Amino acid sequence: IRGVAAFFIVAKHCNIFNDDVSLASAYYNHFLVEWTAVFVLISGFLFQHLLPKYEFNKFIRGKAKNVLLPYIIISIPAILLYTTGLKQNHSWVDLDSLSNSGFFYSTLFFYFTGSHLGPLWFIPVLFLIFLSSKALSIIGRKETLLIYLIPVLLLLIGFTKRPINDSNPFLAYLHFLPLYVLGMAIYAKREALISSSNANIYLIICAVLYIAEVNLSLDATFSIFTKIFLFLFLCSLLQ
Repeated sequence: IRGVAAFFIVAKHCNIFNDDVSLASAYYNHFLVEWTAVFVLISGFLFQHLLPKYEFNKFIRGKAKNVLLPYIIISIPAILLYTTGLKQNHSWVDLDSLSNSGFFYSTLFFYFTGSHLGPLWFIPVLFLIFLSSKALSIIGRKETLLIYLIPVLLLLIGFTKRPINDSNPFLAYLHFLPLYVLGMAIYAKREALISSSNANIYLIICAVLYIAEVNLSLDATFSIFTKIFLFLFLCSLLQ
């Protein structure tokens, strides 16, 4: 499921069939919206699965090695393009003001926002979730509390929004953290929620929400709810 989510996240950034005119294009583009939600759900699901082995220091060291270090390395060329002035336009960053703040500040700004390469906005958000893992592990060990949190999590998802241009990792963190915890809750109730007999039900609900999303031109926040049922369908199909 993580691989499927990663595939469609990449497909979203390929910008094909993006004419925004035909109905087929609308269905295609809405299908690609918020696969990040599926990625976050499976991450929370797997965190809960591995909770008995969780140790904060070991967990953070692993994430630093496998996520943070590659992010730092692959970011260097893109950050240099901006800090050296070779690239002088950006969709939302005021590069003139940023350059006046100095090389060190500019470099940290790009690393903390992921704004040097658009799709990398997610890495700072993900690392904020990793840093919250100690608190999440405490919640995860209280499975009853985790289940009672589900309505609250759904409300938080509905009433928060992904920041415009993915420009604020802290707001994005507040938006996606409830999804991570929801993934944990789904794992805790996996015996009731995930079964081949439920697959068709999840698929029908997902299809209804998806059709409504496209035809009513609903935003990405609504698409997250579609993707929650898609996630449950994939879990039930592949279990």
